[in-house]
Amino acid sequence: MNYEQILERMQDKYQELTGFSADDASDIGIRLRVLAGEVESLYSQMDYLRSQIFAQTATGTSLELHAGTRAIVRKPAIPAVGILRFTREVPSSFDIPLPRGILCSTRSDPQIHFETSEDAVLEAGETVADVPAAAVEAGVSGNVAQGNICLMITGAPGITAVTNPEGFTGGADAESDHMLRARLLSSFENISNSTNRAFYFDAAMSHDDVLSANVLPRARGRGTVDVVIACHSPEQEADAALDLEEFLAHEKEINVDVEVYPAIRDEVAVRVAIDVSSGVDFAQAAADCAASIQNCLSALNVGEPLLLSRLGRELLEVDGVRNYRILQPAGDIIPISSHVIRPGAVNVERMGP
Repeated sequence: MNYEQILERMQDKYQELTGFSADDASDIGIRLRVLAGEVESLYSQMDYLRSQIFAQTATGTSLELHAGTRAIVRKPAIPAVGILRFTREVPSSFDIPLPRGILCSTRSDPQIHFETSEDAVLEAGETVADVPAAAVEAGVSGNVAQGNICLMITGAPGITAVTNPEGFTGGADAESDHMLRARLLSSFENISNSTNRAFYFDAAMSHDDVLSANVLPRARGRGTVDVVIACHSPEQEADAALDLEEFLAHEKEINVDVEVYPAIRDEVAVRVAIDVSSGVDFAQAAADCAASIQNCLSALNVGEPLLLSRLGRELLEVDGVRNYRILQPAGDIIPISSHVIRPGAVNVERMGP
């Protein structure tokens, strides 16, 4: 009920009880308008509380509290990682130290910042040093394409240029309300009883580094369960697999052989052509499309297919793109249950006439 409806009901009731109408300029008229505003605020709060008491409509912190009753925690944002390549025009006659924390950025507006994560050295006689780095801000914004990082914010004496020889990958936003709600509702539909498929899936997804998982009962015969996981990097997958195997060894039912292993990565090369609106910088649009494609493929779950319709939707959501053509792959790609699709080479070119 909105403010006008509440006020009208109050004015009608006042006239019914007193025989007089409440003039807007009178004391009672002003009181009714103030009271109607407060009642409308209470109605709004009631509507909000009603939406937060059910998992299907709760948001934000309220949704996290619902998820907590099922031992489900929102997955945090993760920074993108990659390599920064520092160069000089001529070899140095001495070692040049590259201390951890050198800050670099893209030329884009707004700039995206990256910093080195290890101490390194450009050795005497060399002109190039590759150093591991990560995005300063966690999230998908750090998944930039090859060559996009070209500005040094923190100076390094003796270094003349920086770039990223490959795209930065692995950046992920914090789990959205939509994704968290889907996991929560799924936990109600598939109640874990420490013996069924839901138990193993929930155990895998409870690990902070695990992005997706697939449970394969009887994959190696009766009494076996295989849990296939995917993380941002192979190193994370190896560590997570060991953690989960140790956990499940104590929690699984008797006489069940459980193996946890990383999903086999199927790298898929993508080549697209785009047409941009008038006045749009094609290079920037192409870089945004490449990053969007990489994010799309990096978010696929174990065993989840890559649909060309999904790629097309991602491209059309990039600012300035008005049309596209997917040149590679030629059709939808459906992996087997223990594989996960990940981005290979991504090329974006201008669409011809």
